[in-house]
Amino acid sequence: MVDTTAPRRHILKEHVATTLERVRIAKMVSAPTGVIAAVTNNCAGGGTSRETYIDADNSNVVSIGDTITITDTNCVDVGVTTNGVTSVKIVDITGAGTDADPEIVVFSATFSNLVSQDGLETFTMNGDANIAFLTGATFTQFQLTGTLLQSDSSIDGAADLRNYSMVFGTEGGQDYILLDLIFDDKDGRVTIATPNLLVLHPTTGDPLSGVLTVTGAGGSIVTLTAQADGVNVGMTVDPDGAGSMPVASLANTTWAEL
Repeated sequence: MVDTTAPRRHILKEHVATTLERVRIAKMVSAPTGVIAAVTNNCAGGGTSRETYIDADNSNVVSIGDTITITDTNCVDVGVTTNGVTSVKIVDITGAGTDADPEIVVFSATFSNLVSQDGLETFTMNGDANIAFLTGATFTQFQLTGTLLQSDSSIDGAADLRNYSMVFGTEGGQDYILLDLIFDDKDGRVTIATPNLLVLHPTTGDPLSGVLTVTGAGGSIVTLTAQADGVNVGMTVDPDGAGSMPVASLANTTWAEL
């Protein structure tokens, strides 16, 4: 079974969200158009992050067209230790940061041998992604989309995300996840989707409502339905995904056991 809710699955989200925060608050060093400026920052938990900027329009602030390369060296932030390079190009910045007109920051990113360590897992990532961060008065949303993102986990081995869309949001004090992606690993290919968004329990961090489906290469579908306690999950199996065979209900289990 594919575990999409364990804390180590959020390494990518945490790293990119932290990177975005740096991009959003960074102040360009005044220089002639196209000249590179670099700043080395101490990370919150130790290590350094060197940020190299090209201010494309000499605006002295982060703006559309600017590029930023972030080189992390044993950088500890939000409990994750990171080494490697993230290259970012600002694609769009709009909005006022209100619910009616949220701030939207869109950028393209390239990850080059980006290695993150969270607890017992070491996670290496390579590939490109399109990223959007929406901020309103009462909500935030992080969107990650792309065609191929390659990863290698010290726990789970190598895996690829293909044609992926992942949304992590917070609204009204509750976190939620939406997923639509193809996942390839040593066990084969599955397609993961959330017909109903997964709302996460504030204590357990696991879903308390919503539905997640896992479709195998042969068409079989496992449907996981979150329970209100944020611990248990109901499961059904459609053997061929076409409804021509009876759908089997399995005994409830927990997110931790999956």
